[in-house]
Amino acid sequence: MGQQDVDLFKTWLTRKAGSLHKDVEIRPTCDRGWCIYALAAIPESTVLSTIPKSALLSVRNGALADVLEQEKIGGGPGLIAAMLHEQQKGDKSEWWGYLQSFPERVYVPAFWSPEQLMGLQGTSLPDRLAADRVNLQDDFDSIIRPLCAAHPDLLDPAETTFEAFCRAATFVSSRAFGVDDYHGMSLVPVADIFNHKAAVVELSSDYAIEPVCFGDESGSQNDGSSTSDEDAASNDTQGQSEPGSKERSQSTGSNEGESTDLDSQPEGVCRPRKRPRITRSTLLKPNQQTDPALRLEMAICGNEVDGEEVLEIVAASELMAGQEIHNTYGEYGNSELVYKYGFALRDNPFDSVSIDKQLLLETAKSHTQPDAFDAKCSFLNEFSELLEEEEEPFEVLPGGIINAPLAVTLRVLTAANDDFRSWTSLEDALPTTSAEQEASKEEGQVGNLDLAGRGPEGATPAMRDALQPALKQCLGRYSFRATADELQMLERKLHEGGMAHKELETCLAQAVAVALVLGEQGIIKKALENACMLPDRSMRTW
Repeated sequence: MGQQDVDLFKTWLTRKAGSLHKDVEIRPTCDRGWCIYALAAIPESTVLSTIPKSALLSVRNGALADVLEQEKIGGGPGLIAAMLHEQQKGDKSEWWGYLQSFPERVYVPAFWSPEQLMGLQGTSLPDRLAADRVNLQDDFDSIIRPLCAAHPDLLDPAETTFEAFCRAATFVSSRAFGVDDYHGMSLVPVADIFNHKAAVVELSSDYAIEPVCFGDESGSQNDGSSTSDEDAASNDTQGQSEPGSKERSQSTGSNEGESTDLDSQPEGVCRPRKRPRITRSTLLKPNQQTDPALRLEMAICGNEVDGEEVLEIVAASELMAGQEIHNTYGEYGNSELVYKYGFALRDNPFDSVSIDKQLLLETAKSHTQPDAFDAKCSFLNEFSELLEEEEEPFEVLPGGIINAPLAVTLRVLTAANDDFRSWTSLEDALPTTSAEQEASKEEGQVGNLDLAGRGPEGATPAMRDALQPALKQCLGRYSFRATADELQMLERKLHEGGMAHKELETCLAQAVAVALVLGEQGIIKKALENACMLPDRSMRTW
């Protein structure tokens, strides 16, 4: 992917009535991807690029649009089918100038060899990847195969193989945006070039944010399945996983493309629940929230120019001359970044390590009497969803901090029996000052509490005793001990370039695995060394 490919894409963009700001430059990178730089200082709110919605590749815009509507196929599978059709048309496709800019494939773990996947042992990814393969095969067999059989002139069965489907799926899952109710999931030129950096997703009231997982979209449109335009875009804009929009650090890996939503309110805000629901939210230390390095650099806005609907990419903060302009795909830890995009960040402030809930219960059981333990589990099940596998995970965060669901569960399981017998609700286990209680009542938040920070500043000895065996088991599950020196060596090798394609992929997989494992092992070790602090009480989100 060289400058000639960039020039071809820019020519195509101009022909589609799109534009780039004169002080914005698209550059090829040494890892065969692209990036975007500011050539001069750019003020906040400057429009960096304008993309007409007619230039998007979606189930509504592509040449396959009528067939997809007829067959009621939308969401992720619909967009994958649209992309495959346009790719098979080659340079006759209206989107050829855009599609030719894509690499051969996104080198995410779904395409790693068995030897490369060994580096991920001990993380949560192997199980997720195995489940994904099954789901992809099901979508291919139930949606794409019948579509090819019914319309072989539009989707060549010989070219539309399962592997081709998987390759297209990685592009859609790593690049697609949920644009609006009409287009749904879409490939958005220019917007998917910006590389990721960690940032706190916090914008002014003019912007709205809503993360939506592409993995929840699998099926056909309007067929009662989980994939529908309504699911993909319940408001004006919504998408896979996202930074800010308005309808308004250093990484290891491919950092190729991204996926985001545009205009929607965060789901669940002010939504009453029968039982308290604990959300992870942004459990960061105050200095991380205000760190300039964690500011958003761009956002995507909907607008209308000369009667045509467009998307505008705007500077979300002041940009300095010579800096790469990044997007923020969301407040993702490295596990999610590796899974979706095939790269990891050094010292990712959103990193976490999940602790299996059954493992935690087993280690905690030895620290309480059997009858009392059963009663405490029943209490948690009656007044919360904390022990349900599909609900909020138990996580250890950077700095030896444990997240709210884990902290609350440990507090209940290790509570003195006399204290426990006096509790009539989960709120009794989380004492607050009278001022805090009064404020909660005044704001109408009782019954929909974010419990982060309602405990004492540190974990009790009993909580630490119950948690440490689980942490030690987590630390022992990895296949190797990652070191910073090894990661630095691999990063230097990638930066120097000059490797053949196969060697590049192997080095990339090794570097990504080392970065991921190094971060997770560091989090666990810090938690074992420290007092396993509870989340900062000032970081609650209602």
